[in-house]
Amino acid sequence: MFQLLQPIWLFSTAAIAIPVIIHLWNIREGKTLQVGSISLIQESARQQARSLKLKDLLLLILRCLILMALAFLLAKPTWQKQLTTTKEKGWILIEKQGLHAAYANFKQSIDSLIKAGYKFHYFNQGFEAVKFEDAIKNAGNKAGDYEAYWTLLKVLNEQVPQELPVYLFTDNKLKRFAGSRPAVSMNLKWLTYNSTDTSGKAILTAYKSLAKDVRVIIANSNRDATYYSSESAANNVDFNVTTNKGNAFINVKDSTTNHTLVDTASTNIKIYTDEFHLDANYVKAAFDAIQQYTSLPIKASIINNINQLKQEDRWLFWLSENTLPTGVNTANIFVYEKGKEQSTNSIITAVNNSSLSQDQITVSKIIRGNGTDFKEIVWKDGFGLPLLSLERANSNVYRFNSRLNPGWNDLTWNNGFAEMLFNLVVRTDESIKNFDDRVIDAQQMEPVLQKSKGSDKENFVETIDLSKAFWLLAFILFFLERNISLNHKRELYG
Repeated sequence: MFQLLQPIWLFSTAAIAIPVIIHLWNIREGKTLQVGSISLIQESARQQARSLKLKDLLLLILRCLILMALAFLLAKPTWQKQLTTTKEKGWILIEKQGLHAAYANFKQSIDSLIKAGYKFHYFNQGFEAVKFEDAIKNAGNKAGDYEAYWTLLKVLNEQVPQELPVYLFTDNKLKRFAGSRPAVSMNLKWLTYNSTDTSGKAILTAYKSLAKDVRVIIANSNRDATYYSSESAANNVDFNVTTNKGNAFINVKDSTTNHTLVDTASTNIKIYTDEFHLDANYVKAAFDAIQQYTSLPIKASIINNINQLKQEDRWLFWLSENTLPTGVNTANIFVYEKGKEQSTNSIITAVNNSSLSQDQITVSKIIRGNGTDFKEIVWKDGFGLPLLSLERANSNVYRFNSRLNPGWNDLTWNNGFAEMLFNLVVRTDESIKNFDDRVIDAQQMEPVLQKSKGSDKENFVETIDLSKAFWLLAFILFFLERNISLNHKRELYG
């Protein structure tokens, strides 16, 4: 059965109106040329006119077909082939990015399964079936975009029957397991290997400290934990410092990582409050602790007048329920969201921060309403709803759906509070999310097995990608269109 994975792109077939309009526009009434006698040219002129009409119509059809073929390519055409388990020995699934690593670790098992008649599929969206020999030959080292294993497993569960043997080979990196553990009805054998592509350490940021030396914040990761450390680059054989046009850059020696620019400016933070004095004191205490531990040139101060905000300030914590005045153009603004107060019994977690304290941070009161529709979620509750959302405009505006107060949550009392603020200010979340080398326990990894429901997935479907066929069709149509068009011009102009 023919199917499109992204049928919304079929709207682009409306582009065929363009060649049709051009074709109709070029049909104009010819001029009358008076001659003495047409007996000698009448027959040849009639034949030429008929030939021109046929070729023009053929060109129009070919151009419309080319545009339609491109529209179907964008819609990702596939062919879903219904199979029965009696014709299938089983499936082998490995993601494209990890094919070489999986084969190196499980070569004997994979070869035995291929020899026994198991069919190979990529463990990526669509689960494309290819010959294993071709997959190994064409596999590259490019990492590509990672997909969560549990998410893919949920989709796979809808496509294979319960009795079909499925062998899945992946690594066991904790960062690849996102969301809730799925419940599946599959005959699944999941084998994992330990990745060897660990980075050891990576520079998150470099800065000129209060002691005027160059210091770096390092992300360290291993099988058990991911954590930060602050180190001085002075006389440190692990780092290489270079200068270019008056700017200092630093990188880890003998590594392929990019050079990091050394930040020489101070991070000035203003904490505005009116009635939330306790909240402001907690925030200032956290930044004071960060400054003492890292020697970051952070200067946090509490203000009660917006006129005390200066142009060089990088952050403003607006701890007030009053509306933020217009004209404030600080690069980063943390604001309390306004709305209806609700009681809850949940937890606070950071979306991308792999090094967040493992202690659960409870939240008892939230503001629900505004601020829940922003695209970027920084902190969320246990239900997946946003607690801190990022709105990117002229300033990075962080909207908090609670309060930095023990009456609302345990955040300010938790050991991870300073670290969470550190992640906001230093922007470590985006830098570290792909660096996490922790591994997941096998018992935590395995999905929940359950009995199948209803028809027991009788419709066993194999999806075949038709993109190559449509590319070939588009090329053939383009070749024919160009050939006919050139011949047409030769006939007209000799």
